[in-house]
Amino acid sequence: MAAFRSMVLSLWLGGVVVGGVWWAVLCQQGMSQAVAQADGSWRERFLREAPAAWKEYAEFARCLQGSCTTRYLIHSTGKKMLHRTEIKQNNECGMYTYEVVEGDVVRLAVELKAYNSKYSFMLGRRTLDGEWLVVRYGVEADQIALRQETREGIDSTSSAPVRAVRTRLVDLVGQSTFRVVEVKGVEYEGRECVAVRFENPHPMSRQPFVPEQGGVLVLDPSRKWCLCRAEIRSQYLGDKGPKDVSEVVVVETRVGKSGYPIPVRRTLQNDGGVITSEYDLRDEGVEPLEREFTLSAFGLPEPVGVEWERPVRWYLWLMLAGVV
Repeated sequence: MAAFRSMVLSLWLGGVVVGGVWWAVLCQQGMSQAVAQADGSWRERFLREAPAAWKEYAEFARCLQGSCTTRYLIHSTGKKMLHRTEIKQNNECGMYTYEVVEGDVVRLAVELKAYNSKYSFMLGRRTLDGEWLVVRYGVEADQIALRQETREGIDSTSSAPVRAVRTRLVDLVGQSTFRVVEVKGVEYEGRECVAVRFENPHPMSRQPFVPEQGGVLVLDPSRKWCLCRAEIRSQYLGDKGPKDVSEVVVVETRVGKSGYPIPVRRTLQNDGGVITSEYDLRDEGVEPLEREFTLSAFGLPEPVGVEWERPVRWYLWLMLAGVV
């Protein structure tokens, strides 16, 4: 997976700065200024409502189940890759699976991280249909680390509507250097939306790493202030030091049965290449049981000392009823 991460980083670093055309370009790309509310009113609503809506969405996203297929195209080499992720979760358990469907496999073609109420673990496959291998088993400190890694994987799949390039919107706005320059009501694909122009100048050494240095966010207040489009001025570390990169993110959503926006498609593009993710996520149906998040669900033995309560089979109840 290290080679994949370096390849994606090279894609990010391939961009060049277009220049200070953010606001004008937005208006030329099918968005006209709306007059339903004054710009000052939109600014107040954005600052008051958006962060709370993003946090609410993050809580909702913990019920999502499904998969995401991501295609990568590197312009400099013409190389293409296809990866697939799958998420499964309930109140106490989580599972994140990452598959290299097309592209170079450095170590494992499939990585699976999961946790339940008693332990966490990581499995791997050398080929897509190979046997499962136990890579890590979480005990004590490593159990917490594996659980966190699993949650980060799940969140990266489900958070497209509330994420800029790399950073969650609530974390981006919460930066001490984040400053709102201008807020305008705009029409975007027939919906009344809001365009927020911002600056966020900060050193690359800041942790956690936040590449977004400034740009424009187009948000939909009717869909939990989810992201529709972003034109971002990012900064990454290149061979000769910090490098500015112009990036465009487009997110398509649908309204689920819960009333929340569900990601359908996300595109990240710069001069280095294009990353396109297509989602098949659902917010309905039966919640997966805890036994689906155990080693035995993959035909592997449970850890020593771990025992699960076995439900009484229905026919035993019938037998007891017959005796009575």
